[in-house]
Amino acid sequence: MPVKLEQLQQPNAEDLKDLIKIYLDYPDTADYSEQQLQQWINSNLSDGKQLLVGRFNSRLATAAWLQQSGQQLSLSQLCVRKATRQRGVARQLLQLLTQSPLIAGHSVHIANGADNCPISQLLAELGFEADASGWLFEADV
Repeated sequence: MPVKLEQLQQPNAEDLKDLIKIYLDYPDTADYSEQQLQQWINSNLSDGKQLLVGRFNSRLATAAWLQQSGQQLSLSQLCVRKATRQRGVARQLLQLLTQSPLIAGHSVHIANGADNCPISQLLAELGFEADASGWLFEADV
């Protein structure tokens, strides 16, 4: 299931439907209505967060938010669409991100609790290093 990394500036109607499906399964937004999710997505974009998505066959399979603070980028709210889980979609998104010019010269931080073993193992395999508040990846210049 090959995924293509994209940075969405303004999701179209179909992308928005896919994002709503993705984030209805995310713990922080699972109780939101579709309208609340649309407002949450628009609010994140208005606040300067970058929306990263993994696209497969023209549909969004995964999404995450990237926010810059100085030379550090924080990746948050990575979620894979329920129908495409257990197929390496998150791995592909993170691999593509670590190779992307989008992060060149920056460090990427992912806040993650130690109790999330599957993502912790994946991050270690992809070259992220554990720190006190999560995981850090130092991108080449």
